[in-house]
Amino acid sequence: MTVRDVLPTSQIKSETKEPSLYMVRLMSQGVFPGGAILMKDSFIKTLAGILHTSDDAVRKAIKVAVRTGARPSLGIFPKDVAETVAANASQLAKKNLCLPMIVFTTQKA
Repeated sequence: MTVRDVLPTSQIKSETKEPSLYMVRLMSQGVFPGGAILMKDSFIKTLAGILHTSDDAVRKAIKVAVRTGARPSLGIFPKDVAETVAANASQLAKKNLCLPMIVFTTQKA
């Protein structure tokens, strides 16, 4: 006999909760107002794939972060996914020698 056989459906409580959501934010290691930003197209395309967004959105976020020092949000994910995305994106930035250095962090949404 299962719980459903014993209790009416109105008395069955769900034990699962929604996961906590975290933002993946882009952070530049330096601010260069009007300065040149070195980005490879392959880096932009791969990063857009990791973040499930468009190439233009990634370019715009990087320019905002580098030129103003702001930390734009690139997506909202469950904690484990956000940490993985941030780590993968940071490794990709290091591997492609993006200048200025770009780092991705997580912050609770």
